[in-house]
Amino acid sequence: MTKEIELASRTRKRENHRSRITLVTKRLDGLVECKANRCVVEEEMLHLEAYLVKCQEVQENLEYLLKNGEKLQFEIESWMAFESSVMDVKAKAKQYLQQHKDTESLEGKYPVPVGPNLPRWTLPQFSGDVLQFASFWDQFEAAVDC
Repeated sequence: MTKEIELASRTRKRENHRSRITLVTKRLDGLVECKANRCVVEEEMLHLEAYLVKCQEVQENLEYLLKNGEKLQFEIESWMAFESSVMDVKAKAKQYLQQHKDTESLEGKYPVPVGPNLPRWTLPQFSGDVLQFASFWDQFEAAVDC
């Protein structure tokens, strides 16, 4: 395969990966904006990472094929700008995950009690003094007979 054909092929491949990454970043940004479930955001982050790794490999191969010059410099600057925009979305998503990590972990630790919520009933207690038993018994009966 000639160098021009290989260069065109890798450029097309890189653009396909960039398109996928752009779609995932838009979807990830939308999920963060609408405060979606934490697990869904984590899954989108994993997809973004996978596509980003593939695209970086293709970008490195593309840069290797280019000779030093303006075209190489343009490709590097273009890639750095694209990568910067992706990193902004990733940082926003990571911040969202960090904020929602604490709230979801508290929900799991303290389950909601099930069943009736009965009031506490404090009954008078006998002190052990036999002379005070009659008054204690009257108080006890009054509290129980409510």
